[in-house]
Amino acid sequence: MKVKEKRIIGRVLYIFALTCFTGALMTIGNILGTDASYPVPMEPGKTADSETEDIPSPSVAMPDDAYTPVRLTFGGSCTAGSMLGSDSYGTFNALLSENGSSYFLESLEPLFAADDLTMAGCDVVFSDNEELTPAEGRGEWYRGSAEAARIFADGGVDVLSLHSYHPWDYGSAGYDDTKAALEDAGLLWGDHGKAVYCEQAGISVAIYCRYVDEAADADNILAWLAGAGEHDYVALYLTTPETDSDLPDESRQAMFRSFAEAGADLIAATDTARIQPCERWGDSMILYSTGALLDGRTKYPAPYTLLCGVEMQVIDGEIRNVEYTLTPCRTYDDDHAWHPQVLEDGEEYAAVMEFLEGNRETPYMN
Repeated sequence: MKVKEKRIIGRVLYIFALTCFTGALMTIGNILGTDASYPVPMEPGKTADSETEDIPSPSVAMPDDAYTPVRLTFGGSCTAGSMLGSDSYGTFNALLSENGSSYFLESLEPLFAADDLTMAGCDVVFSDNEELTPAEGRGEWYRGSAEAARIFADGGVDVLSLHSYHPWDYGSAGYDDTKAALEDAGLLWGDHGKAVYCEQAGISVAIYCRYVDEAADADNILAWLAGAGEHDYVALYLTTPETDSDLPDESRQAMFRSFAEAGADLIAATDTARIQPCERWGDSMILYSTGALLDGRTKYPAPYTLLCGVEMQVIDGEIRNVEYTLTPCRTYDDDHAWHPQVLEDGEEYAAVMEFLEGNRETPYMN
């Protein structure tokens, strides 16, 4: 046999032996690895210690064509009217008369129109009944015309919560007129006696609206949650007492976390004035305050409001994944009163996002 042929045969034998050795090592590794521990979900609110606990692997986003998306948007409260229904110069009602109902939410309408359901809070009375009298025991009475309900319809909002401060400013008659005005505009509404239900892509969504302050309010919410387990996605839209703090207090945190542990997938709250940070509690999202989307009580309200987008990824009528998007907005600018618009990227946006994520004590740069 020639030397050249011997070299070729030797190389072939060497490669064959190396391949067999590598395969043997992989087989042994798999056998030894069968008793390895696997990542497990952390308890709600618990931070993993990388030295002692397994950290869950990050979820891998599914391709867009692998699921049917169901998209919801939750915004803040809307006082779409003026004190005692005044339409004098500089009031919300005067601007409505001047610019029409489409003016107020025109910057956000494309965003709202792109989802399956947009929800906000209705914190005003809508009525054309001039015989309505302000309810006793209240220091403020906010009112708009029945036509003002078109603000929401023109802006892409679908559902309003009526369990807030001012829908009862003119008693039960004003409250009933407000419901009728919303319905005439093609809008859905909910309060503590009427939850909102919708079905999309084979899943059921339930939204419960309520003012919450005392323990009795919390007990009623927990009782409702106990009977909401048949729904695939459960949200709470809550109005809370106003606060001067940019941060939620411990009692509010404990209350909202108890709602998450009782089965609420989303707790969206507003104190009608200011935004507060958000947090994930287990698999639930908590928005401690979205602030006011429209605040007709003052021409210069708190500068920021918050929108929360929810995208449920549905396959065969089952929610496989839920993603949340926080979108901070400015409530006005020097040229446009009561005209919220998405906050653009930059230092201001970065500061507000850091605040919402719990990394700053205030959303303001100064």
